Amino acid sequence: MSQPEIDPQILRSIQALQEEKPTVFVAIDGGGGAGKSTFANALVEQLGSDAKLIHIDDYYEKGHEDEPFTDTEPVYAHFDLERLKDEVLNNSTNEGIVVVEGIGTLGRTLRSYFDYKIWLEVPAEVRRERGLQRDGQDRANKWDNRYIPEDERYVVEQQPQDVADFIVRQ
Repeated sequence: MSQPEIDPQILRSIQALQEEKPTVFVAIDGGGGAGKSTFANALVEQLGSDAKLIHIDDYYEKGHEDEPFTDTEPVYAHFDLERLKDEVLNNSTNEGIVVVEGIGTLGRTLRSYFDYKIWLEVPAEVRRERGLQRDGQDRANKWDNRYIPEDERYVVEQQPQDVADFIVRQ
């Protein structure tokens, strides 16, 4: 995927927030394969040396990747929220712009921690194709039967797009 174009309105909004407070937390959310990491890297690069990037995937508990998806389990249940809070969200040593990318950042549990929220709206078929390019064609069953249904459930249950300050449509 080529480097995405960052809308100037996003940059202006984040920079305006930075004038008001020493630390600005930015969330980038979207379904699997939406391009969150790619978008976040481009955003951090354009924001400059005051920005740092956190990948929410680093805060998921290891070893649960292949557990079956159930209708009763909360979407993305195996997440170490306390560690994310301690190391990032409530850490007083953070200064500048902290960009946190990953699915769940605009869910009900985390959204209140962020000053600026970005949702990447990408059709499921595009996300699936990107995911298969990244993960390999042998993961098609997982994309069809786990990732896409989990993402759809997340959007219905948590409505992350409704709290976004900016929606990037691809």
